[in-house]
Amino acid sequence: MTQPDARDRYVDQLHDRLVRLEGRQRKLLEALRQIDSLAYLRQRLAVGTDEPGLLDNLLADLREMFGVRIAGVSLAGAGGEFALRLVVPPGASERLGREFAHQIEEGIFAWALRNHRPTVVSPITPLAEGPTNLVLAPLSPGARTLGMALLVVDEAVEEIDAGRLTFLSILCKLYSFALENSALQRRMSQQNLSLEEEVRRRSRQIEEAHAQLATQHAQLLHAYERQVEIDRVKDEFLSLVSHELRTPLAGILGHVRALLDGVAGDRAEEEGFLRTVLKEGERLHRLVVDLLDLSKMEAGRIRYHFESIPVDDPIRWAISTVKASAAQKQVDVAIVSGLGQAVRGDLDRLTQVVTNVLDNAIRFSPHGGRIEVSARTAGGEVEVAIADRGPGIAPLDLPKVFDKFERIEPPPGHRSGSGLGLAISSSIVQAHGGRMWVESVLGEGATFRFTIPLAPEGAP
Repeated sequence: MTQPDARDRYVDQLHDRLVRLEGRQRKLLEALRQIDSLAYLRQRLAVGTDEPGLLDNLLADLREMFGVRIAGVSLAGAGGEFALRLVVPPGASERLGREFAHQIEEGIFAWALRNHRPTVVSPITPLAEGPTNLVLAPLSPGARTLGMALLVVDEAVEEIDAGRLTFLSILCKLYSFALENSALQRRMSQQNLSLEEEVRRRSRQIEEAHAQLATQHAQLLHAYERQVEIDRVKDEFLSLVSHELRTPLAGILGHVRALLDGVAGDRAEEEGFLRTVLKEGERLHRLVVDLLDLSKMEAGRIRYHFESIPVDDPIRWAISTVKASAAQKQVDVAIVSGLGQAVRGDLDRLTQVVTNVLDNAIRFSPHGGRIEVSARTAGGEVEVAIADRGPGIAPLDLPKVFDKFERIEPPPGHRSGSGLGLAISSSIVQAHGGRMWVESVLGEGATFRFTIPLAPEGAP
């Protein structure tokens, strides 16, 4: 072998070695680029995004890192069926969709899923000009498969080395975890919203239940307080009635026994005893009538006979009724002004009202006092006023004057009534559509006022 031939062989060997070194260098550089890309991808995916954004990024990375012309991704539905979700460029959607359907029909798609790694297959239909191959890369974060990435590459099968497929598998795995995390976050967000709504609903229910309990508690408390008040009034009523009955009965029985025992010395003394018996009997009769009237009013069984009457009539009838008791104390009952108006009312019941007020006025008037009765028209009503010059009513006692069974503490030397007359009078006035009140200055007397609607013109 000549020296030039040996030199040529040596040069060829050096060239082959250099080519191999350059190939290894390219692979190392590609591997370093892939490692950098994966590190960057991990950082980007760690930030998190929604599913549409992840799919866009996946296809962009596939086209950039693998230099493919067409890429797509399919995802599994709730029933396990796969559907093509996104294709780039959009103009290739129809072609890749047909190929995707053929791959499913031929069973190649299912076979690629079972491999759990990127698989290179020949397309059934032309996908682009020139020789092309289809790479199917499962998106599987674990045993469950989320979908499949589809890449249309220009290389022949032998030109696609294992390193690129490994890199593709890792990239798809990272995106698979990101998609699964996105789905978990979405479900967690929906569950959180559902829990928040449930908490709000339960909170509303608790608030409503609390409000109902508060209302029921208030009602029970009110019912309890009312029952306590009813018991108090009942006890006072029983005490009042027993006292009011006992006093006249004791007087009646005492005088009757005295008459039977012959204590009365002469005819005049006997008549005095009998007048006392009559007076106490009338007192008992008034008490019983008041109790019956009050009972009927509370039961709504009082019947009123409304008609057009002069306001003079009940006033004059009442004055004639109390004339005897007024004469005993030399109290002058005078009508001072304003009579003549026609009102719509029940004569007997209005007479009862005026009589009750006059009876109280006489009871609390001083010996030789004066009571003035007046009436005036005001706004479709007649206002009747009965003023006395007695001791008056204390300010603290004014709100209780018309309460049933309430008896104002009388001044020394005065006897209190049963506590029913004014309560009955107020109820009668209210039944007529009017109102009743009292004005008083302690030490200067009291004025009781009540209103009755005027009778309509032409009313019978």
